[in-house]
Amino acid sequence: MKIYLEQNSGNPATPYTANIEITTASIDLNTKFKVPISQRVNGKTKYSGNICGFAVEGDHPDVVVSLIEKLILQLVNMARLPTYVFIARRSRKMFPVYTVEDQVFATTPGGPIFKHVELAKVREYLADYLNTTGQLGVPGKSEKLHVRGVHRETLALIRPIFYLKKRPLSATDDEFWAPVFTSRDGYSIYTYAASGRREVDIDNGYEVFWLRNQVAQALVADKRMSQNHDLRPDRLLPEYWE
Repeated sequence: MKIYLEQNSGNPATPYTANIEITTASIDLNTKFKVPISQRVNGKTKYSGNICGFAVEGDHPDVVVSLIEKLILQLVNMARLPTYVFIARRSRKMFPVYTVEDQVFATTPGGPIFKHVELAKVREYLADYLNTTGQLGVPGKSEKLHVRGVHRETLALIRPIFYLKKRPLSATDDEFWAPVFTSRDGYSIYTYAASGRREVDIDNGYEVFWLRNQVAQALVADKRMSQNHDLRPDRLLPEYWE
């Protein structure tokens, strides 16, 4: 792994960028990342970086670089960086989520790994385990896990702009639930479904319908859904879709 600092002239808030090249630790197609290094002054100057939602901080940019390298090595699992991160807001905990072919994996520190073909089922398994073992929430109350994507250039967390959802229609049926994100260049939207990345171009809002239909057809072909219109868009964020 190579990490080197690049100075950002004229940008006091983020004076450096950590350029990261992963050559052997990960099989991610994009192995070059650019992580902003922020600076804050509150009696003493501190520098910080953020990798998949996990923050590192030091008195000098070189210290942050060293911490970033250690953090990335800890986050790489099955030769991959996380695709998603589950966040428990009240407990202020985060859990990396990985995709390997058509399987989704969620890890727990020193505990079991939960996997399933559906992201929704992995979230359900993980939340049940964490609430049952008392690692989330308070007695008598459960806590939900929220999902964020991982930006494939900055490694920052990104919020979904909506979800594609299918409710289980029988006792043997699985819920399908997939977050949708904007692409890095902002010209398309995408999600992961039926063992692949599904993506359509921005089209004055119609992209919601085009992506829904593309994913529905893939799920039907994969025999993970019987009817095209069992899949629906859900929770379109007002600030994005206004």
